[in-house]
Amino acid sequence: MNKSLIGFAILLLLLTTGCATKYCHPYKGAQELERDKYDCNMKTRSGSSETLLVDLGLWFDCMKIEKGWYKCSE
Repeated sequence: MNKSLIGFAILLLLLTTGCATKYCHPYKGAQELERDKYDCNMKTRSGSSETLLVDLGLWFDCMKIEKGWYKCSE
């Protein structure tokens, strides 16, 4: 496996597991969170099939603006 594919897999794993960042939404639950994360991953990725990259700035905008998620206060 090449390094860029491994890097993407790690990034995708971190984004989908939450990495200690908790997200809240006024009326959506855990299943919707996972679906919205996946949707934003697909919308914000770029590159060829060997070098898929996710633009984190666009990803966070997608989660916040399009999907309505925000970081929960601890």
